[in-house]
Amino acid sequence: MALSDTKIRNLVKKDKLYQVADGGGLSLEILKSGKKVWRMSYRLDGKKERVTIGEYPFITLAEARAKRHEFKEMITHGRSPMKEKQKNKVLKEPDTVALFAELWVQDMVIPNNKKPIAIQRILTKDVMPIIGDKLLKDVSVSDILRITDRIKARGSDSIALDARGILKRLFSYAITRDKVQTNPAAKIDAQYIATAKSRDRSLSSDELAILDLFFKKKLIYHVKIP
Repeated sequence: MALSDTKIRNLVKKDKLYQVADGGGLSLEILKSGKKVWRMSYRLDGKKERVTIGEYPFITLAEARAKRHEFKEMITHGRSPMKEKQKNKVLKEPDTVALFAELWVQDMVIPNNKKPIAIQRILTKDVMPIIGDKLLKDVSVSDILRITDRIKARGSDSIALDARGILKRLFSYAITRDKVQTNPAAKIDAQYIATAKSRDRSLSSDELAILDLFFKKKLIYHVKIP
């Protein structure tokens, strides 16, 4: 049954929070404190999502219903009201590394990487404990080196290089969003962090020609290319 202002005013707090539906996914959640908060539940691409609209009476019943209509239009076009709100929150709030990284992961990492979990793992384990609370504009070259040195200290040179690369991409995106003017990770040449090691390499055309000649003449049974 649809809500009315009279019904809403008569809703009282209880020992636990509860919800009263208005229809179309819109509901009013009454918290244990007595606060009344508008929320909307919906499905997008088969997944359940929920977005907070705001607190009653600051958001009136009419305004909440208008938001419901707006969100339904977004869902029809394949857009997530929840993610849109998160993105706007990040853009409006202080530009900490942690908040901006959430935006970057959603906008760039997940859509463009086959295994985004690897990037998210490095951000969670190695980056956020060091600079997550810092403002983007306050991150320095020394901060990047603190991260990579810490990783190298546990014997993971390749992960240190990956972390530098991830931060370079994150700050590059921050520049396009006009959050910062410089990229601290780009100021550090990879060779000063670690040297990537690989047991395999591609043979040059000259080496391939020599190898082919040796086998044709049966002059060698085993060739070792330094």
